[in-house]
Amino acid sequence: MSHTIKQINADFESMNKRATDLGLQRILFKAPAHVHASSDQTGPFFIGRDDDVSKLVYTLTHLPEDRIFFMVALVGMGGMGKTTLARKVFNDERVKNQFGSLIWVNVSQTFDPISIFSKILLSLTTSDGVDSKEDILKNLHEALKSKTYLLVLDDVWNEDIPTWEDFLNSIVGVTSSEGNGIIITTRSQKVASIVDPFEVQILNELSDDDCWSIIKARTFDRNEEAPLEFETIGRKIAKGCHGLPLAANVVGNVLNRKSKEEWRFISESWLSDDKNDFNITKILRMSYDQLSSPSLKECFAYCSVFPEGRDIPKQELIELWMAEGFFQPNRIDDMESVGNMFLNILLQGSLLQVAEKDDHGNISSFVMHELVRDLASSVLSNNLDESTRMRYMFLKEESSPISKERAQHLRILECEKSDTMFSDFKCLHNLTLSGDHYKELPNSIRELISLRRLNISNTRIGYLPEWIDKLHYLQTLRVCKSPLERPILPSTLSYLWNLRHLYITWNTELPADIGRLTCLRTLTHFRVGKDKGYRIEELGSLKHLKGKLEISNLEKVCDKKEALKANIFEKSNLSELVLKWEVGREGERNDEAVLEGLQPHSNETLNKLTISGFQGKRFPSWTENEAVGRLEGLIEITLSSCQQCKEIPALGHLPNLKFLSLSMLSNVRSINPSFYGTGSSDRVIFPALESISLLNMAELSEWTQIEFTNAVIFPRLQSLKMHHCDKLELIPIWLFHNTDSLWELDIRHCPKLRKVPNGVQFSNEGNVIPGLQSLKVYHCYGLECVPNILFHNTHSLSELDIRHCPMMRKLSDGLHGMDEQEIELANDVKVFPALKSLKMHHCYKLESLPDCLFCNTHSLSELDIRHCPMLKELPAIGQHALDSLEQMTIRGCRNLKSIAHPSSIPSYASIVWRFVIAKSWWKWWSH
Repeated sequence: MSHTIKQINADFESMNKRATDLGLQRILFKAPAHVHASSDQTGPFFIGRDDDVSKLVYTLTHLPEDRIFFMVALVGMGGMGKTTLARKVFNDERVKNQFGSLIWVNVSQTFDPISIFSKILLSLTTSDGVDSKEDILKNLHEALKSKTYLLVLDDVWNEDIPTWEDFLNSIVGVTSSEGNGIIITTRSQKVASIVDPFEVQILNELSDDDCWSIIKARTFDRNEEAPLEFETIGRKIAKGCHGLPLAANVVGNVLNRKSKEEWRFISESWLSDDKNDFNITKILRMSYDQLSSPSLKECFAYCSVFPEGRDIPKQELIELWMAEGFFQPNRIDDMESVGNMFLNILLQGSLLQVAEKDDHGNISSFVMHELVRDLASSVLSNNLDESTRMRYMFLKEESSPISKERAQHLRILECEKSDTMFSDFKCLHNLTLSGDHYKELPNSIRELISLRRLNISNTRIGYLPEWIDKLHYLQTLRVCKSPLERPILPSTLSYLWNLRHLYITWNTELPADIGRLTCLRTLTHFRVGKDKGYRIEELGSLKHLKGKLEISNLEKVCDKKEALKANIFEKSNLSELVLKWEVGREGERNDEAVLEGLQPHSNETLNKLTISGFQGKRFPSWTENEAVGRLEGLIEITLSSCQQCKEIPALGHLPNLKFLSLSMLSNVRSINPSFYGTGSSDRVIFPALESISLLNMAELSEWTQIEFTNAVIFPRLQSLKMHHCDKLELIPIWLFHNTDSLWELDIRHCPKLRKVPNGVQFSNEGNVIPGLQSLKVYHCYGLECVPNILFHNTHSLSELDIRHCPMMRKLSDGLHGMDEQEIELANDVKVFPALKSLKMHHCYKLESLPDCLFCNTHSLSELDIRHCPMLKELPAIGQHALDSLEQMTIRGCRNLKSIAHPSSIPSYASIVWRFVIAKSWWKWWSH
């Protein structure tokens, strides 16, 4: 017996030593402290590059239009800020307005044209599973059809000329428009010379003053001056950054909340005034050493397992960290919250950078700078012995089989190979399967008892086997999202007690008793059933749900009492809530009582609310004005197919609401003062609203003005869409009183709409809607003209598209029949200087277009006039407009005889033309 005890103790000591070597001791017994980010700045401070931004934006917005594309090369050493500069320009509104599509591809050291084209296609469409180059290019050509684009190729190393020629020739082949832009960022002057760019922009070192400004912004509050003794040391440290923005950002984060003595130590120990002795890796290593816990260091090092240049999805990264056991929940936060805190720390230390944000400004993915990735990879390698060095592998269908010896040490596997024997991967924690050839879950996966995360979303696996409960430690399951499959989850799923994230599609068939999975944080969809185990009460025990929750089939909930069993009010971490009833159902309805019982939590976490198919006559009390505190976090509201409601709830007081969509509210006859609520304390109604969509509002006939005096309404409105409002006759003029930011007006299928009351005639007064860029009017059969107010001094209008308005005789009263003095005044106030596209279709009574239509147009690229049989002539098109014209289509205009003042018609040599015109007019034109 004593011998046995000694042997057990020896085994424990051996396991303990092994656990210590792997960091498991501190993981299990020392949960991370409750740490907070010290600043709301989550990316590198951008200082000293304003001139570079302005120069690059100007170049991209003034590209000549006589070539398919123009390349701009950003060249500079690592850490110089090439990617940050490119991101800044990529997100600039002027650039977004210039190009139809914006595409970002991280390239890194492996320059594979097929892979790059695949990434471009994926950013433009939802296509997947396209393997051959020919298919990819064919689909890419279709996706880019008639669109201009800006393509960023980040971190390019390729110096092979034939590879570049193949890539560039393919780009030309899939592009049908001219004036496109391509930015490459590279450390290599040779790369820049090979691609023969339109412009090379060399990024020079920042000044010492700029480096100090970055450090100061990182270490002190925005309005706080640095104490003199800190500034003296700080300027010395700034000099030691040798003009590298990355170095300044990293050092600034390290210095944050440090004493003067610590500043001095860093200055003397880590940085050198000698440029020849400068090594940014030392600075990055210093930032790594300052990370607050061993768990955080492991999380940082783990990021290097992602392929170089690949964006790292935020939620996926947190799930992978959890699967590796890098942190455990503490008394205050669960694992997901700890993961978010770790990400904030790494972002602030410039050890991660933001790659993408969603529509609400939330970070969705990250990228790791190549120099930082080198450090992370080095740290990870040093922490592993030879037997565990290989952690990550991607197996394509054509990949060679992996040996059992290597397989047993893998922790992450992404697999497309159909004949893989998964039982060899004994230590696998994360498994992703991809490809349509996967139609059922391989049986060998049942032996992966250590598996924490299983992703089969990009397969055709519609049915999960009963043995899924053998994966006892599974934390995350992402099921098939193919529209061709209806995933069915087995009853044994409810025994996966550790499951925290279940990503499913709307039509996934859940098993009974899903409420047993009390650890769930993510359950994207839940369909209510009538039978026990499928009722809405199953949600009641899922207290920790986060993110999106969509509840459908709510017509199967009996009353408020049953709805309350879902405990929606207690789910304080939901960010999106979708409540759906079946549309078009018959029989008894209790929707009002049910919706009353589905009141969300009162905090500001909920950003998006959708209510669809609700058949009550009024919305619940928790949407009313006095309950506004319960909804103050809402950014987006969608009310759809609520066909019995007569009034829209009061929403004007919501301080953060940006997007409002009202669709198929077929019983709403008026948007009346109750809709606006009381507004904010300073009488601002809808203070943050950017977009309003009124769709299929069949009975809506009036939109009344707010009754408050001195109230400001819609001060930030950018987009107004009104589709299928069959009875609406007038759009009130007061909607445009505070609309400096309005850029899109889209009116369709409003057959009774006659006009907007006349506004300001041409004058030297200020702009009415100065930012309007796009005006679309379709199928407004009673519209006689477009109001003057929409055209007055409009400097930004680039798209004017009017179709199927058979009563329209002229475009606008104030723009027709102008004498020479009025035309000269129109020139002074710059009518349509930014017009790029003019389309007029099926305006059967249109007799003429304004004389001043093309007076100031320098960028007209498309003129498309069809089926306007009464149109007799076009206004004069000056040389400046013709120089930019790419496409001209005139069809079904049988009375069109000439263009006024045709003497300035240019040679066709430098212009791409497409004519479909009346023969008599073509005869005149050709002579």
